[in-house]
Amino acid sequence: MTVDLNIPYSACELKRVKRLELGVLDPEIIKKISVCEIVNVDIYKDGFPREGGLNDIRMGTIDYRTLCGTCNMNVKYCPGHFGHIELAKPMYHYGFMNVVLNVLRCVCYHCGRLLCNVNSSKVKYIEKIKVNSLRLRKLAELCLGIRACDHSVEEEGLNINDNSLNNFYNNDLSNLNMNQQMLLNKSNYTNIFEMVSKEDVDCGCVQPKYSREGPNMYIQFLHSSEEDIDESKRKLSAEEALEILKKIRKEEMSILGFNSDRCVPASLILTCIPIPPPCARPYVQYGNQRSEDDLTLKLLDIVKTNIQLKRQTDRGAKSHVLQDLCSLLQFHITTLFDNDIPGMPIATTRSKKPIKAIRTRLKGKEGRLRGNLMGKRVDFSARTVITGDPNLNIDYIGVPKSVAMTLTFCETVTPLNYDNLKKLVERGPYEWPGAKYIIRDNGTKYDLRHVRRNSEKELEYGYKVERHMTDEDYILFNRQPSLHKMSIMGHKAKILPYSTFRLNLSVTSPYNADFDGDEMNLHLAQSHETRSEIKHLMIVQRQIVSPQGNKPVMGIVQDSLLAIRKFTRRDNFLTKEEVMSLLIWIPYWNHVIPTPAIIKPRALWTGKQIFSMLLQFDDMNIEDDKNDTANNKVGRDVNTNVNKDSSKMNTSGNYYYGNSTNDNTDDYLEKGNAYSRSGNNHPNSPLSIGDNINVGNVQQNDMSSPNNNNNNNKYIYIYIYMYMYLFHFIIFIFFLF
Repeated sequence: MTVDLNIPYSACELKRVKRLELGVLDPEIIKKISVCEIVNVDIYKDGFPREGGLNDIRMGTIDYRTLCGTCNMNVKYCPGHFGHIELAKPMYHYGFMNVVLNVLRCVCYHCGRLLCNVNSSKVKYIEKIKVNSLRLRKLAELCLGIRACDHSVEEEGLNINDNSLNNFYNNDLSNLNMNQQMLLNKSNYTNIFEMVSKEDVDCGCVQPKYSREGPNMYIQFLHSSEEDIDESKRKLSAEEALEILKKIRKEEMSILGFNSDRCVPASLILTCIPIPPPCARPYVQYGNQRSEDDLTLKLLDIVKTNIQLKRQTDRGAKSHVLQDLCSLLQFHITTLFDNDIPGMPIATTRSKKPIKAIRTRLKGKEGRLRGNLMGKRVDFSARTVITGDPNLNIDYIGVPKSVAMTLTFCETVTPLNYDNLKKLVERGPYEWPGAKYIIRDNGTKYDLRHVRRNSEKELEYGYKVERHMTDEDYILFNRQPSLHKMSIMGHKAKILPYSTFRLNLSVTSPYNADFDGDEMNLHLAQSHETRSEIKHLMIVQRQIVSPQGNKPVMGIVQDSLLAIRKFTRRDNFLTKEEVMSLLIWIPYWNHVIPTPAIIKPRALWTGKQIFSMLLQFDDMNIEDDKNDTANNKVGRDVNTNVNKDSSKMNTSGNYYYGNSTNDNTDDYLEKGNAYSRSGNNHPNSPLSIGDNINVGNVQQNDMSSPNNNNNNNKYIYIYIYMYMYLFHFIIFIFFLF
């Protein structure tokens, strides 16, 4: 469906966006993108948004009954449009106060020129700093020790560095109150410098000291006598700071770290505030009652205070009245952006609930960036607590049955899978493994929870069935934070009871996971292409060696590592029963065990002999430790203790032989240790004590050769035939009598 957005035709060539730059909105740009100015305190009139109010219809609509006054679209398609508030007095932006403070320390209070010499070696070095914020901070530190502007030139009969003028400003002006000083600055002293129109003419005057306390900026002239120091320190109004920032020349802005084409220092002072559209601050409906958003309430306070300040200024009110209104307006603007400033009162609603400011909505885990943009909820995913399970291979994940019955994979019905999908559909959505939906070739989707007629369950080639997750399905497993490549890897699912994800302990290292309550995310692959990529590119066996350090990132850990260390000690010996209970976990075992290390009086094997049988390859080396000196027979005998260095993530002591071999070895170590502690043979073992086993080249009394085994089979067949003939003879006698 296409929608006409009433966008005017543009002759500009369409190009792909290559980069994005962030900057500070200039007041002129704010007015240019604004569709209306907010001048009315009332939001609604006769139940409809009032023109000039905070919910002006020109900024967009959040009501299905009305259309946007700008784009003429309904609430579904209108993106919203910004308005603006013209402030009666310039105000500080709390987020830029540190930047403003550093800029003021770098420039002259009177002429706006840089206090330091731009041709000095220190300034040249600072200019090489690419990070603008760091460059400005270093420049401010350099200018802290400069107490006077060194630009002093006499021109057009005016001596800018005249002592009488400086004495007047430094001594007499400091004894006046703040309003008298501001009035004199505007009417007389500033006009004196406006008389000087030459580019290279500056003042050479003494510079004040700037400081900041919360949302307030202070200025202090250090030339005063000691008893007048407290009286010389006063608040620096945003209007006065704006006048200083406007004097900064364009060629010096780049030294300060500003781009004169996109952001000038004067833009850091607020003279115009953009108003977000109503769709960004919608009201909340409680039955017949309507509650406005916190941002709307705070903007309403700004509008009210701003209107009062304009009226009092036009009436020529007293200075303390204007100062109180300016402080109140500064408070509302500051708490609009940030309501968690230390040492500042918290803005609340009528119900004494703290207002949720813009910064609170953006920062943190629940903010717009991490909570919405970077942390979107996705389909076909699951999340729960993880627990360890040594019985699973490292490429398998134990998935709860409840999760498997919720997540689905869409399969197309073909002659190869028709019978299987038919069984899943017959089981339905409440029995695992089953199916949840049938999608016909015309796009009609049937929910099997509500289907009662068997005719609707019939399948045809080309239909699609959304079945439950089953064993061997490929999944992606992830633990946050995802800091490296191995933070998300491919696994195969194994459906198990209970309600936690289970994984092999050897695979916890790349995830940086433990079992103290950690949660992990599971994503079920939704296409055969995705399944193939997981199988061949992202599966755990392909991620054992890290491309960052070219070394393994996983290996046996915890109790298995401790057990294999003790298992390969010199004083550790195993009986035949213990050896057999361990060898049942080796699927490629050829039923031949090595010659016992001790034959008399009882056959005993060392742990190193059994551990060597795990290593099916012929080019294995294990680093010897300091206590054992041995000449390793490559891939045959391990004559050293296996420790953390030789069995885990250490490039100098690990054994390497392809991803699948290392994978299997870690699995057998985990499973073998788990069952060796129980002291019992596996109940499903095809071998038991007394089976025909070859012990090296030595035949023992309870172990026969393969030739004798064949002879025994012949006698078994003879006994079977004898019993069959006896059975037929008994039947014949029964029918005869």
